[in-house]
Amino acid sequence: MGHTRNRSSSPKARTDKHRSRRSNLTAVTQLPHQAEPISSDDFLKKSLEFKRWLKDEKNRYIDQLDSSKSKNVGIEAQLDPDYYNPPTHWRTTSSASTSSHSWTFKGATTLDREKARAALHEASIGPTLPPQPIPAKSTIIGPSLPPPNLADFQYDLDQESEDKARLHSQRKSELKRKWKNEKEEQDDGKATGKERLIEKRREKREIQIEYQRQKDDTNAPEIDDRNLFGSNNSFQEAVKARDRAHEKRTGKNSNFKIEKQIIMNEKLTAMKSKEDQTMAMFRAMANNKFGQPSSSS
Repeated sequence: MGHTRNRSSSPKARTDKHRSRRSNLTAVTQLPHQAEPISSDDFLKKSLEFKRWLKDEKNRYIDQLDSSKSKNVGIEAQLDPDYYNPPTHWRTTSSASTSSHSWTFKGATTLDREKARAALHEASIGPTLPPQPIPAKSTIIGPSLPPPNLADFQYDLDQESEDKARLHSQRKSELKRKWKNEKEEQDDGKATGKERLIEKRREKREIQIEYQRQKDDTNAPEIDDRNLFGSNNSFQEAVKARDRAHEKRTGKNSNFKIEKQIIMNEKLTAMKSKEDQTMAMFRAMANNKFGQPSSSS
């Protein structure tokens, strides 16, 4: 009796066989991307790569194989690098490329075909973004724009107001410049400098010496202040210069107050004129809309 081969092996024996084959393959070949050898236990995990390999290398489809046969198909050789690191388009490609099943839409309505096409597009690319909501038209709060003639009238009023403000600024600058010139002239009339100060001290000392000498001399005739100080000495000139400066400063302050009051009056007049023009504009609008009011007899 010849030797009979036992075709049925225990699960443990098959597992040991796959482990031995995996260890031998690992020892011989270094797989790309640090991949490890696979066995039938990795069927579900590597189904995508297996379908692609079956179609490209064997020209067969997964649904043409029996489930037990498909799990026992052995791949002993090293594959292309894409099988160890599948590119993105493998996952987004339709399953029709790795299946022998033919989809038919015979008798289907247009709506069914559109739904199927949308589902296929969503599976390969991704879900379609919902349409952006159209923002509601904002509600304008407030009065509507005035008619063109009223807008032109308001523009003229604004231009007139700007012209008056510009004229006021020019007059104010002119007054400041005039006041500065007067102040410089006043300062020029004063005695300044170290030499002038020394001269004034010497003159004052001489006057005091002469006064004391006249006072001590009992035989000397009386001398009034005019003869003593003289008509054109520096002291009298200083007193007169002080009085002139005081009068000039007082008059200048008075003129400045008057000019300031004039400017304020002009501003008040301009504001009142603008208010009167605005009221006249509103009266004209009311007359155009409601008619001329009847005068009481």
